[in-house]
Amino acid sequence: MKLPRFSFLSTRTLFTCGALLGIILLRWYLIRFGFIYDGFVVPPGGDPAVHIQLAQYLASGHSWLASGLQYPPGFHLLVVYVSNIFHISILQSTIILGQLTVLLPIIATFIIADKWFNRHTAIAAAALIGLASASPIVAYMDGNYPNLVGSGFLMIIGFTYFVESLREKPLLNSIYASIAFILLAFVHHLSFILMLVIIIVYLVVIFIIQHGTGNHLPHFKRVGVFAFIGIIASGWLGYFLFGKTLFLPALTRIFNGSAPSFSDAYLSRPLGLGEYGATLGPLVLVLGLIGFLFVLNSRSPLLKVERKVFLLTWITVIAVLSQLSVVGLPSRLARELAVPCAIAGGILASVLISQAHERWRQWLTFGIIAIFITSQTVMLMTGPAHLPGGFSSMIWLGKKDLSKIVALNSLPDGVSIVMTPASPYYNVLVPNKKLVVSQTFDGSSYIFLGARLNPIPDPVAYPYFAHFDTIEKALKKAPNTKLLYSFPDGSEIREVL
Repeated sequence: MKLPRFSFLSTRTLFTCGALLGIILLRWYLIRFGFIYDGFVVPPGGDPAVHIQLAQYLASGHSWLASGLQYPPGFHLLVVYVSNIFHISILQSTIILGQLTVLLPIIATFIIADKWFNRHTAIAAAALIGLASASPIVAYMDGNYPNLVGSGFLMIIGFTYFVESLREKPLLNSIYASIAFILLAFVHHLSFILMLVIIIVYLVVIFIIQHGTGNHLPHFKRVGVFAFIGIIASGWLGYFLFGKTLFLPALTRIFNGSAPSFSDAYLSRPLGLGEYGATLGPLVLVLGLIGFLFVLNSRSPLLKVERKVFLLTWITVIAVLSQLSVVGLPSRLARELAVPCAIAGGILASVLISQAHERWRQWLTFGIIAIFITSQTVMLMTGPAHLPGGFSSMIWLGKKDLSKIVALNSLPDGVSIVMTPASPYYNVLVPNKKLVVSQTFDGSSYIFLGARLNPIPDPVAYPYFAHFDTIEKALKKAPNTKLLYSFPDGSEIREVL
């Protein structure tokens, strides 16, 4: 009896799936290394503590509109749903989903490069963003999970179908793009704004090119009108939700020549030209720049005009924004260059492979490129978070601190506890008390003298830790207190009498 043949399981398909799966599994293993071997109990960085608190707030039945609107609720609702479905804690759900967000740019980059260009471009671009790029790793270390879901996946998928709609299946592709962009708005507001800026600039550039060359895209007017309506509707909704609390104060400061109010002096510093390599990954930057110049000057039929112009616009817009302090987060925006630079580098790799006419030469070229990219794998061969240390310096609560969590949770519910800025995760893991970082203890029932982290995070980059010494000194001088608990690292819990 003959087994049925599955035509879609060709050697090419199996090789592609194997390569993509290998990239994803290697990156996932490297991300999980510290959790497997060092027993991390919290994710790296401080932003995850904010995400956990927001998820806990939504899980307790509160409305997102009453949460202070720090983030759209998409990612946090997903954390709650995963927690409920698999019967795990909000913390565990955040850890798992946070790790998976790093893998999303790999998948999205493969999809857009495969749909717009060819399979060689897609594999090379996925390898560059998944292995050689520092941007997703830095974003993960900072806890930018909604950003990774938003600009690292949904925005890219939306771009894929938006550009396709200009030439074919305008209604269907516009619907796909709209779904991705609506979900993007539901997950990360700043990624949504970046998407709008890129699309507006792109439509203007395409309009100019069409009228200058006479090379018309068949569905440009229809899609352009649809996009214009979507932009107006997005602006109205954004103003309705965030106008008074975020947009108007930010615009006022921008018009006055200052950074937006959601930023600070550290975050509003434009990225130095020499810092792009560390931000994107040296190989991604170099191949991206060469690929950018190749795409700019290429007349290859592989590069349809609407795709070529979009890729160049994507890179140019972000590169310009990353040099403007008035946008508030120029250095963080610079990370968004990683995906389009990886695609440009993938195009360059594809061209090199196609130059080898014999089959064995193509495989040899592909193998050399694969080895070269793998040799630049972030965490394994290069930094940031180079193993075996990995994320250790960014883990702000460890196994040794769990006894403090137990002791704090044993105190009466609802009491006020003033504390040193030891870790934002105490607020997450001690949910039924009011923990406040302050050097004044009036009205507080307890004082928690949490020990300083070693190494202490950069107080400029992480202002939560900026005044540790001052606060600790003031709290140690508090009169009329009784020692309740002491810990091997010098931490203490005291009752105010």
